[in-house]
This record gives sequence, structure tokens and C-alpha cells, in this order.
Amino acid sequence: MQREMAQPDISSELKVLCDISEFMSVGLNIDELSRQIVEKISSIMNVGNCSLMLLNDTAPGELVIKNARGLSEDIIKNTRLRIGENISGWVVQNKAPLLIEDIDKDERFRVYRKERYMTRSLLSVPLKIKDSVLGVLNVNNKLNGGVFTQDDLKMLTIVALQVAIAIDNARLYEELKFSQEGLAKNHNEMGRLLEDMKKMEKMKDEFISIVSHELRTPLTSIKEAVSLLVDEIPGKINDDQREFLLLIKHDTERLARLLNDILDISRIEAGKLQMKTEELDIREVIRHCVGSMNPMASVKGIRLLNEVNHDLSMIDADRIKLEQILTNLLSNAIKFSPNKGEIRVVAKDGDGYITISVIDNGIGIPEKDLEKIFHKFYQSDSSTTRRAEGTGLGLSIVKGLVEVHGGRIWVESKVGEGSAFHFTLPKR
Repeated sequence: MQREMAQPDISSELKVLCDISEFMSVGLNIDELSRQIVEKISSIMNVGNCSLMLLNDTAPGELVIKNARGLSEDIIKNTRLRIGENISGWVVQNKAPLLIEDIDKDERFRVYRKERYMTRSLLSVPLKIKDSVLGVLNVNNKLNGGVFTQDDLKMLTIVALQVAIAIDNARLYEELKFSQEGLAKNHNEMGRLLEDMKKMEKMKDEFISIVSHELRTPLTSIKEAVSLLVDEIPGKINDDQREFLLLIKHDTERLARLLNDILDISRIEAGKLQMKTEELDIREVIRHCVGSMNPMASVKGIRLLNEVNHDLSMIDADRIKLEQILTNLLSNAIKFSPNKGEIRVVAKDGDGYITISVIDNGIGIPEKDLEKIFHKFYQSDSSTTRRAEGTGLGLSIVKGLVEVHGGRIWVESKVGEGSAFHFTLPKR
């Protein structure tokens, strides 16, 4: 066959490349970019058929036609090629361009000559970014009936480099756009969630305020009425009646403590805890708390020892809240210590802080529970713990009160040997 000799026109090639670069530099989505690429290349190469095939995002290893000219909609929609299959699959697999002057004379691909559309001379060039192949650019059947030449292959290879870059950029742009839209959506969702959380927080505060008012009043009335009956002010009562009344008194007091704990933890979490700080001598506060808890300890024959007998730096603290911290820790130590046990309260000056410790020789805390012990409503899973009454909020409240003062709290414990709760308070 007489090969068509092309006389390359360098200025014409440069113009073509400039035209290609110009429209591909515009920020287009990948569908519009593919359409313009096919139209431009069909015009430049003067061909009847041009197709842009890309590796399928949803089916790895599969080539699909992204856009084409001169092919039926059925072929465009339904063509699926595996890597290595057909001419385009071969180009992707080998990462190399292919020039076929006459497919009837090429034994490798002759089988595809009469498959679905007529092909004679063709060019197929990989779209590569470094070592990665994005797809294939195909042109076939010159409109003038000629065959493709090495100059045509050179031109299409150069164009394919720019096409690959443009497609890669378009994909990155779409991914970035999708990410930005996702971030914007998430931002809006977060905004709505925050608003909902604020509303729920307000509703919770209002609910707790209403509950505290509605429960405190009848609880106070019940406690006063029961106390009057137990003291036999209205008249004499028998032993059975006294036992039931004392049970009612005990449970109303427990309910009142639970209500106070819920109110305290709610205020701490909302940052609405009112503080009345003053200059305090921590030794005096410890003496007061140890003295007030001695009757409770003596019921179990527990020795409650105040070992703070030396000078300590002054602190700024809320006296009532500080007493609440110590009373809660001492109460816990008494509950979980054996009869005739021993509880010590010690304190020492440190660098910028005073450390106060409540140390007992009680049942101890399992290692697995140490990190959770300050969580709300958490109680160590043991029979002794279950027998000891409590709301499960005490240590959570203590932690919150210590932190409000600018300190920290931690625990050291061994099962069967006892526990030591330590907390710090900033010096004045």
C-alpha cells in the first residue's frame, strides 16, 4: 500500500496545542471537559470516530467510554472492556501507544474488525500521569480515507499528555468541590446540632429547676411531719409505727440527698456553680470535717485520725464547697472500711499547691475501675459496693468541685488494702 506522506507544519501543530491548552485550562467539570476534548480532537485529526475511555471509578480494572463522536449511543453506553481486552485494553495494559495502518493486516486485533463498527486505520494513546494510566484516547477512520502516520501519532501523544493532566485536574477539582460541599454541609449540621444542644441544655436546666422546686417543698413537709410523729408530738406511737416512720424518714433523707446531688452536678456541668471564695486555713476546715464525721465513724468503731498538725499555706476557696469535698471523701472511706478500721487525713505543702489526702484501709478499688471511679453514676461492681447506699454522683461532684477550685484529684488503691484519695488546691 502506498503510505500517505504527511508534511508536518510546525506552526500548525503549535496552534493546535495552544488551542487545546486554552480550553483545557478552563475550570470545567469532567463531563463537559470530555465532550470538548472529543470535539476538538475529531476536528484536529480529521477523523470520523473519536472516543475518550477512562478507567471506571466504581469497577476497578474496567474501561468505559466517557465521551465519543461517530459512535452510537448503544455502543457508548454499553461498552465495557477489561484491562488487556481489545485494542484499548491492550494500550492500558502495556502503557504504550498503538498505531494500526490497516486492522485487516494486524493479526492481533483483526478479530475486532467487524464486531460492532467498521474500523480500518486507528490510533490509540494512553492517558498517563507519571506511571498511572487514567484511560485511552482513540481516533480511527480518517475522513479523507488515508491512514495514520507517525506524525499523527506524535501529535496525538502530545495532546494526550495535556488531556491526562486536564482530566486529573478536573477530578481533583471535583473531589475538592465535593469535600468543600461536604464540609459546608457538616458545618451547617454542626451548627444545627449545637443549636439543638443549647435548646436541650436550656430545657434540662428548666426541668431540673422545676423538679427541684416541686420536690423540695413536699420532701421538706414529709420530713418535718415524720419527725413530729417520731417525736410523738401528736400522740403516742407503738414500736411498729416507729419502725415504719424511721424507714420513711431515712428514705426521704436519701431522696433529698439524691436531689441535691443532681442539682450540684447539673450546675457544675453547666458552669453555673456559684462560688464564694475567701481566705481559708485548710487545717481549720479539716478539723471541722473530721469532727463532724466522727459520730458516723464511731458507729463502726473506726478511728478517724487528723494528722494535719503543722503549718500550711493559706488558700482561697469556697468554705462550703471545700467542706463538701472532704465530707464526701470521708463518708465514702467510712462506708467502705471494715469495722474497727482506720482512716487518716493528711496534708502537705507543695510547689504552688497544697495536697490533701484521705487514706483508708478498706476494701480497695479494682484496677479496672480506677479510671471510671469519677464518672457519673458509676459504682464498682462488688457486693460491698452494692450494699453501701449512694447515688453514684458523689465522686463526680467532688471532682467537679476540686477542678472549679483549680485543682485536680486522683486515687491510688489496691483491693483488700485500702484506698488513698488525693486532691490539690492552689495556694493563695
